[in-house]
Amino acid sequence: MTAPLDPSSIETWEDAFQYPIPQVRQLERQLRADLGTNKEKLRGLVGESYRDLLQTAERIIEMESVAHKVEENLGEASKNCNYRLVERKARNLKDFQEKVGANDHEKFIFAARLAVLQACPSVLSRLLHKDKGETCLLAGKVFVISRLLSRSFGENNAIPLLEPSRAQLATFRPVLLQHVDSLISSNTLTTPTLISALTAFSILSTSPSTEVLRHFLKIRSTKLSSLLPEDTAPDADTILKSVAVYNQSIEDADTIFPKNLGDSLISLKSKSLLEQSDVLGVPDLSLDVHGRWLPDDIRGFIPWVRHDDLEVSKVREMVSKWAGEEVKKLNQNLEKAVGAMNDVDEIIKLRADVLRLWRSGWKIRQKYLSGGEEFRKIVMDRVNSTMRIEVNVLKDVGQKIGSLLGEVDKEDTDSTSLWSESLLSLDFRNGATAFREAVSGRVHGKSDAIRSFLEDYNTWLEKITRTAIIIRELRSTSPQPEDEDEDFDTEEERIQESTEDSEMAEKGLLAALDEAYHKLETTFSSFVENLQPEGPSTVGSLAQETFLLRSIRQIRQLPAKRNDDVLVSLSWFGLTIIPKLHLVIAQEVCKTPLETISRHLESRKWEDPVVSKPLWEGSPALPVQPSPLVFRFLHDLVTTMGKAGEDVWTPAAVKCVKTVACDNIWKALAPVLEAREYFDKDNPATPNGDVTPRPIFIAGNSRRSSMHSLSRRSSVQSNREDMAPSSPTLAQTPILARPPTPAQAPAQAPAQAPAQAPVPAPAPAPAPAPAPAPAQAPAQAPAQAQAQAQTKAQAQAPALNGTAPDNENSSPKTNGVDVRQKITKDWTIQLLFDSLYLDEALHRRRRRGGNGGTSVASLAAKVDAVVAPKMHLDEELRMRLESSSSEYWKRTCLLFAFLGGN
Repeated sequence: MTAPLDPSSIETWEDAFQYPIPQVRQLERQLRADLGTNKEKLRGLVGESYRDLLQTAERIIEMESVAHKVEENLGEASKNCNYRLVERKARNLKDFQEKVGANDHEKFIFAARLAVLQACPSVLSRLLHKDKGETCLLAGKVFVISRLLSRSFGENNAIPLLEPSRAQLATFRPVLLQHVDSLISSNTLTTPTLISALTAFSILSTSPSTEVLRHFLKIRSTKLSSLLPEDTAPDADTILKSVAVYNQSIEDADTIFPKNLGDSLISLKSKSLLEQSDVLGVPDLSLDVHGRWLPDDIRGFIPWVRHDDLEVSKVREMVSKWAGEEVKKLNQNLEKAVGAMNDVDEIIKLRADVLRLWRSGWKIRQKYLSGGEEFRKIVMDRVNSTMRIEVNVLKDVGQKIGSLLGEVDKEDTDSTSLWSESLLSLDFRNGATAFREAVSGRVHGKSDAIRSFLEDYNTWLEKITRTAIIIRELRSTSPQPEDEDEDFDTEEERIQESTEDSEMAEKGLLAALDEAYHKLETTFSSFVENLQPEGPSTVGSLAQETFLLRSIRQIRQLPAKRNDDVLVSLSWFGLTIIPKLHLVIAQEVCKTPLETISRHLESRKWEDPVVSKPLWEGSPALPVQPSPLVFRFLHDLVTTMGKAGEDVWTPAAVKCVKTVACDNIWKALAPVLEAREYFDKDNPATPNGDVTPRPIFIAGNSRRSSMHSLSRRSSVQSNREDMAPSSPTLAQTPILARPPTPAQAPAQAPAQAPAQAPVPAPAPAPAPAPAPAPAQAPAQAPAQAQAQAQTKAQAQAPALNGTAPDNENSSPKTNGVDVRQKITKDWTIQLLFDSLYLDEALHRRRRRGGNGGTSVASLAAKVDAVVAPKMHLDEELRMRLESSSSEYWKRTCLLFAFLGGN
């Protein structure tokens, strides 16, 4: 295919036909396309130029009409500017002035001065009415003109209209100065308006720039004093206004003095007052008519005020002195303001607003004030004192507990029981909310008194939580100046200050909380000390003790928090009080059951047969169930514990009850076993069925006891026979006092008692035999009869007062051996079984082969330590007793699960 032809290379049309026909046709198509393109371009160009052409034509027509008007005006001007005509007019005017106006010139001057003077009061009134600074300088100029006109008349008082005008002008000067001062005291004026007011003061009082600055600072100081009265505490808005006035005053002084005020005074002195445009524009003065008749000294008057006597160093010195004095006033009034506030949120909000305003003017203020501001310290000191006041309200909670302590005696004892009939009458609608709340409250021991205490305590906690959140938010919501860009250093300083203030306030809050909780703990200690555990066992005293225990528990479970963070850990709270309360409560609940068991033990006839022996099992026969007295004791104990409330019995409280019960049971049992003779009715060692007495002594520290398997498995591992309780606290506050032992009381040997030495007891028979009736027993020896008489006398003596009858003849002796009342072997075995059973219930001692001991001495070990040396029980019998007691305790655990589960 040949290349297309270039139309620009063809000069004539003949040259186009020298090529082949296809190339010629291609050239034709190309020429037609170029022709169409050029036609479109030409059409667009002509269309755009046509609009311009029309506008140009209209402008030409308008110019033509204007040119005609100019020609007409020029012709009229040339006609009127005829030299001869102007000369004739000037000559006629001169003739008129010489012939007509020469005699009235002085009159016109006097009339013009008086007319302008009379117009000045009305002009001043109009300018000062609702003036916001725009016409203040003009009013000052008019007043200066009126003063010049008044002085031009001299002391001539004969003119009727002059004196009233002077009197009016005399009253306007203080009004005008007061108006200027009110404008200067405002911190909302724009800079040009304030400059006009200061210039007006300068021309009114003829004061130089230094006096103007001094007057400005004085007016702003008066403004601050009016905002901050000395006799009353200012509110937050007043403090913010005073800080704003303080900042604006320093900013205005830095902006206006000395340059802008000097420029304004120079502009004022550039022309005479009557030649200035604003004065000429006052229509009431009619200066266009009267101005030319005024004297030359008035028309050419220029105020003389020094504008160059104030330098930058002088401005900085005066403003720095003023700023230092006024910031002290701000500190004092801020201290008064926050001193009247009792809400931490309100104080923190004031801190944010004050610091935001204060930082907004730091760039200009740093030139004049290097220190003296104590806003942060003043506010945070008040925050700490307010927080301490709020925290010390916890003392009122302690007083509320003290007031409720006397009212809990009257409270319903069934308020914490889950088996109360009042629960059946509750509304079970809406998910049984009321029922669930009632059950939860009873489980946690929330009686009416506890709810009343918790209401005040929770209110206090809400305040502390709110305060803690506000203090923490101080870090994230630090005040930031409005409409001002901070550099990086300033922002970092602001954040650091907020963090320091927040940390300082948090430390103060934590210290105040710790101190308040310690004081509350001291209050609880005083309440516990005032309780009388030695008094009668009443429901009221028990209610007070449980109320204190529940109150301490609620406080420990509800520490002060910030959201989910605990502010002060209360793991230490009440640790010294709770054991005392547990001990007092344990003594209260154990008192009645222990008195009952002590009374029955003292009145029991130990030489009689065991009633339940027919129920014994095995070979030899051994008891398989405890005596009814043990059941009654446990039943009474659980009943009394139930009256105190199920929530009271924590593992520590139950352990304390077990300790008190175990130790005091031994105190009641020890006098029964003291100096009794062991005898076995089934022992054939004595002829005719007589029994050889085997006295058992537990008093004194010289005799060694034979501790067998039970004592080895217990914590009693000493060789002494002093069976005092292991806990010093329990030993100091016994419920059942132990009477003195025979070794501690004087004894006198009877003359008729035969001398007998202790003989080892024989081993028990292989098969158990029923105990003989008391009527079939052989006659007792005289020593035994005397021992029974002594037992009867001891039964009549007080059992709980811890004293014994002081009778030297009450302990007969035969060759140094006491002869006392008797106890059968069967009763001894039953006592050992009961002791093992009570150990299961109260002691929960370790099983055979267990590691470690217990903190409470085993009751069975104590009994075994006394009776074992005379009974000679073998190991198999001991194991059977222990196994039987353990098995029977398993059967009764369901009935006594409250004690058994612990």
